[in-house]
Amino acid sequence: MNFKIKCHIYPYTVHVFYEQRVDTAKAMYQEYYKCELNAEITDFDALTVYPVRTQKHFSKIIILLGKENGDLLGNIHHESIHAAIYVLDKSGIEISYANDESITYLSTYLFKQIVKKLKLNIQQD
Repeated sequence: MNFKIKCHIYPYTVHVFYEQRVDTAKAMYQEYYKCELNAEITDFDALTVYPVRTQKHFSKIIILLGKENGDLLGNIHHESIHAAIYVLDKSGIEISYANDESITYLSTYLFKQIVKKLKLNIQQD
């Protein structure tokens, strides 16, 4: 399964590839974008791949998610923060204690969108 999340006010899109294993998500990415990723990235439960400006799809941040052995919600949260930091940094927005709302809002938005698209049932206490 793969899907895209637009960051709306930022010129970036987060493209999520989700499968049972990260190496399968990596293969889906490579097939979709017709490019190779580093062969060493199969030892993770989740991974964020940042674009290179010289690539055709430089405005896409890629999140590869697997659920075979990992904590899926924790991985989504973790990778959402990586993606949000990248978007804000490349947009020229400083991330600091004095300006931390931008990172919290964007990472929360990405987290919620991924959870919604994956149709995960989250119990709240």
